[in-house]
Amino acid sequence: MAHTSARIRILILHDEPLLHAGLAALCAAAPDMEVVPPAPHRVGTRPACDVVVADLAQALDAAGGAARVVAVTGALRERDIRGAFEAGVLGYLQPSCAVDELLQAVRLAHRGARHLGPEAAARLADSFARDHLTPREEAVLALVVEGLSNKSIAQRLDIALGTVKAHLKGAFAKLGVRGRTEAVVVAERRGLLHEGATAPADAPARAA
Repeated sequence: MAHTSARIRILILHDEPLLHAGLAALCAAAPDMEVVPPAPHRVGTRPACDVVVADLAQALDAAGGAARVVAVTGALRERDIRGAFEAGVLGYLQPSCAVDELLQAVRLAHRGARHLGPEAAARLADSFARDHLTPREEAVLALVVEGLSNKSIAQRLDIALGTVKAHLKGAFAKLGVRGRTEAVVVAERRGLLHEGATAPADAPARAA
């Protein structure tokens, strides 16, 4: 199909074949859009496009380039959503979103505007209503995830046992939980723990 300047050129990059095909078909059917094929001649080369519609990993990879980016993903952890927008992704939708919402997100992204699906928006709004874990609380909770006892955590982080208990108490209050198991479930679901959380800069870890 010949390129028409009024149309939004869209590149689909999704790792699920059925979803990839569905996204391509929906965008191609819109009168103001056209789907450009991937560039087969060179690995990693992308054709000229205005908007990339991709899974989360490829959306993060494409963010910051010349094209605007919309992520279509089932990932609803706070850290994933925040990370996507911080990287430059403009749209964040679930695969179950309505067709009209997908097309609107693409059009908004093309204009440089953001669009957040209702599920992701609710998750992000909830996060703003809560107190965030401190780096030390994250570090202690990450070691709880590893299965360490309070005593072992104190040894690993080179802090007093009472300090470990205080950090756990603070983390439990912020997460709205009563115990270690529930705290781990909530923290992992919200994506609050990240690689490196067990060794904050102000206190190098040492072996237990």
